[in-house]
Amino acid sequence: MSEMIDKYWNKLVEMIYEWRSILNKASKPSPEELSAIMKVVGLATIIIGVLAYVIRLLAVLFLFS
Repeated sequence: MSEMIDKYWNKLVEMIYEWRSILNKASKPSPEELSAIMKVVGLATIIIGVLAYVIRLLAVLFLFS
């Protein structure tokens, strides 16, 4: 049982070091990058919402007609 706990503990510690390494390499986005990211995410959200609405509308029209 102790070996199993040690194994998982070592995996957890290794993962934390990997995450820490990734976070150290990451940088804060510039205002231009942040603006571009927000535009893309906003546009994607709108597109997904419109598609969901159209699919729902078609489903209701076909089910209740």
